[in-house]
Amino acid sequence: MMRQIKHPGPVLDSSSMALPSKVRITHAELPVGDTLLTAVTRLLAALDSDSAVLRLSGGAFSNFCYYLPALSDHPEHAVFFSEKMTGTDQVMLEMATVTFGNKDGQPWLHCHAVWLEPGGKTLSGHLVPDEIVVSSPIEAEVCLIESVRFDALFDPETNFSIFKPLAVPAPQSTTWPAEETHDALVIRVIPNQDLCQTLEHLCVDQGWQKAQVQGGVGSLICADFADGRHVKQLATELLIERGRITPHPSGECRAAIDITLVDFEGKVNRGRIARQSNPVLVTCELVLVKQ
Repeated sequence: MMRQIKHPGPVLDSSSMALPSKVRITHAELPVGDTLLTAVTRLLAALDSDSAVLRLSGGAFSNFCYYLPALSDHPEHAVFFSEKMTGTDQVMLEMATVTFGNKDGQPWLHCHAVWLEPGGKTLSGHLVPDEIVVSSPIEAEVCLIESVRFDALFDPETNFSIFKPLAVPAPQSTTWPAEETHDALVIRVIPNQDLCQTLEHLCVDQGWQKAQVQGGVGSLICADFADGRHVKQLATELLIERGRITPHPSGECRAAIDITLVDFEGKVNRGRIARQSNPVLVTCELVLVKQ
């Protein structure tokens, strides 16, 4: 999605967008009958929030459609999206990560998911949130964000509208249960920054020893896994299954990030990514929560 894509060595750049916030982590269920966008919008409205990241699991979708990453035919983008993939009415959801915010003054979300096709094949991709319908209840771990909202804004580097953290008024944490409220950073990792090292660097800047990833929707330039696997295809999309930053015996912070990644051929790879060799392609949206 960039006009020029580099594959640098390890890079640490404070220009990755990170804003401090308070977050509340709670659990809920998406009911049957609404589109994914409507279901999440109604859930967050009931929780008096307009910005959050979520992790979804279980349940099913009908009227199912999605996109894969793709190479671009247009000079203004280096990578793009496939044609809309349809034809499977209902799929069983394994898990998904969601960034929820605002686009053109209206609720919008960005969702990457892993699901099971009727024949048993595991697939992954970018869901079409205003078309797919929740057909069996879906469990949601919800990370509500205070004083920061993800807004879809035009990004001249990628030539796309990208969710970016934006400071907004209206603190809510004074009304949140203390046991559900945490210090956090709301983050968009920018292109060409190594994902693990960026999160480690941000923890050091905050003086945090431990942190946990909530949400996690993005893409990488190819991909290197800790077990030696290498995904050579340039265009990929990922969701973070789990992510933690913990102290290392060396005294440094170390990130352990487990992902599902799909390339432009539709091949799915899952596992822990290597440190220092996984630069972000277009974006990676997440919340880092102090532990």
